[in-house]
Amino acid sequence: MKRERQTKIFISTMIIIFVLMTFLIPLGSQTKKIFQSLSKVNIPIGMSIDDELNDLSNQVQDIINRKYTVIYQDGENDKVFKKEVYNNCDINNIPKFKGKNTKKDYKFIGWYIDINEDTIIYTASYEKSS
Repeated sequence: MKRERQTKIFISTMIIIFVLMTFLIPLGSQTKKIFQSLSKVNIPIGMSIDDELNDLSNQVQDIINRKYTVIYQDGENDKVFKKEVYNNCDINNIPKFKGKNTKKDYKFIGWYIDINEDTIIYTASYEKSS
């Protein structure tokens, strides 16, 4: 019985890792937040391993199926570029930034990413040019 449980956990874990890598890894640093939210899953005492795995699988599926609002912003009240907002985005098809993220005397170094229940916010990050 113990061996069967370990095998189910291993197989289910591999399936979940595959799903996460396929759909979530392209999100980069957002993936960490998603894993953190999954790690907060509370499974009531008395649930079977099948119930536990089914519950975790449903949560992963919910994250994948959810529609997101994606926002690109400069962090300076639209002084560098106009905010771009995209609604009803799939997690595996996030629109790319279309504007210009150049700022005089600064070098663009990337995006800070913040994700919550249904919004993904990309905020431009700059460093002073030397």
